[in-house]
Amino acid sequence: MTCDIGLFLVPGADALVREVCAAEGIDPALLDQLLKIEQDFAGMLRRRGILDAIEEALSEKPDLSQ
Repeated sequence: MTCDIGLFLVPGADALVREVCAAEGIDPALLDQLLKIEQDFAGMLRRRGILDAIEEALSEKPDLSQ
């Protein structure tokens, strides 16, 4: 993961995130992409476009819940 958000700076956090993602059937790359979107929009007074960016990220990934 390439995130520099609090918890993800802790040694071993990457392995834990991957383990949880595997257990929940979530693509770690999708989580990474969603966190990147959050970082990009953080601090903005109006986060116009964040929902479109999230929707686009989710639509690019196959549905693993089936």
